[in-house]
Amino acid sequence: MQVYDILVAGGDELKESIARTLCPDEHHPPPCPVPWSLGYAEDGLLLTIYADQATAEDIARRVGGSPPTPGDPDDHPELIEQYRIEREPRK
Repeated sequence: MQVYDILVAGGDELKESIARTLCPDEHHPPPCPVPWSLGYAEDGLLLTIYADQATAEDIARRVGGSPPTPGDPDDHPELIEQYRIEREPRK
């Protein structure tokens, strides 16, 4: 598992489409299959995910983004924490 960045050309008009690609049912019970965040980059939107490489490549293809590049985990501790917390056994 690793943090990956995917650049998606475009702007705000793509945010909802990207969100529904990653999370088709926003009201699903946890865990979210892939922890993610979406921000802005100079050339479009920056999608950051915490996943294995095969999943990152699949997501990049599905959202029409650049090939995934390793991101800095120190810049996105919330994704790693989300992954850890959501996979702990429920009491």
